Amino acid sequence: MSSTPAPSVDRRRLRTILRREREAVRMTQDQVAIAMDWSLSKVIRIESGTVSISTNDLRALLDLYRVTDPELRDEMVALARAARRPPWWSAYRESLSPAFLYYIGLEPSAAHLRVFHNAIVPGILQTREYATAAIKGSAPEVLKPETIETRLVVRMRRQQELFEAPAPPELTVVLDEAAVRRQVGGPAVLRGQLAHLIDVAGRPGVTLQVVPFTRGLQPGSLGPYIIMEFDAESPVLMHEEAFDDMIREKPEAISTYRAAFDQLCDVALDPAETVRFLTEIRDEL
Repeated sequence: MSSTPAPSVDRRRLRTILRREREAVRMTQDQVAIAMDWSLSKVIRIESGTVSISTNDLRALLDLYRVTDPELRDEMVALARAARRPPWWSAYRESLSPAFLYYIGLEPSAAHLRVFHNAIVPGILQTREYATAAIKGSAPEVLKPETIETRLVVRMRRQQELFEAPAPPELTVVLDEAAVRRQVGGPAVLRGQLAHLIDVAGRPGVTLQVVPFTRGLQPGSLGPYIIMEFDAESPVLMHEEAFDDMIREKPEAISTYRAAFDQLCDVALDPAETVRFLTEIRDEL
């Protein structure tokens, strides 16, 4: 497992600084494109983090922005170089959505992950047996064995990258009762999954809560989402759609979900009650 930040983390940090420095010299993206003899789309893609930037282009851009601080220039060049290295998931790029690729690149470097799921146990907490059944069961068509294996490998590696990181993010997970009662893979698989949740709930830095059916319908409980929060960067929201994923980075959208998530935490069983609740469900199977 790599202990260094993923390329998408470096690229996101770089784009934040570049946007800040452009705004400091009061230049628009159009003006930068003209001055650098680039297309406007190239400037937009660099600032959005969808493409990397060569060190030569970066140095020219820093000259344009009148960035003379040698330490800052060295930091940015180092970020640009790091952002171009292939990530661990590069071999699976064709099998994953762009939004999910972006997400898993940022996930291990987050300071706090807030996860809600209303239907199943989220991938980051799934056992191998549960994950296999979830991948098969949620697909709109019959998947090839190699596709199932690829998705399973990525899911297990994602857990490894997160939980075995030198400084893993704090993790707060809220699940609807339906997610812990649905027999994905059958009773035996669910029993093993619930035992795993009980174990994870006791780990440092992990908070697990369940919203029981008796608490009714709550804001923010109709679809799965993950909020990533960082120490020095703005938060990111991944909204999991039925057959695709969507990344949101607008503060107003994220603040709405964060408020809803906090409300779910308030109405959910507390961590100790959650463990007792999960134990009861497991013992019933």
